[in-house]
Order: sequence, then structure tokens, then C-alpha cells
Amino acid sequence: MSLLMAFLMSGVLTAIHLGFTPNFISQWLRSFVLAWPIAFPSILVIAPPVRKIVAKLTK
Repeated sequence: MSLLMAFLMSGVLTAIHLGFTPNFISQWLRSFVLAWPIAFPSILVIAPPVRKIVAKLTK
């Protein structure tokens, strides 16, 4: 989940900030390499409380 989220978000934000320049792919991959180590632990910390909230709301 974190891999896909970081990949998509880094691509979208790179496109918004830089546009589709000739070095877009290299900039996207650079952004992804920086984003994924942040996204992975964030998912591990945030997912359990979110699951509990969703479980309470869907009962």
C-alpha cells in the first residue's frame, strides 16, 4: 500500500511542480525514493487506529 501510494503521489506532485519536462521520469523516481521511506512507517503507525475507527463507524 505504501509503495503504490508513494509512487502515485510522487508522480502527481512532480508533474504539478515541474510539468512534463524531459527529465520528468528521473525527477519522479528521485521523489519516489525520498517519499517511500516516509510513507512506509507512516502506514504502519496510522493504519491500526484508522481500522479501529472504521470498524466502529461501520457497526
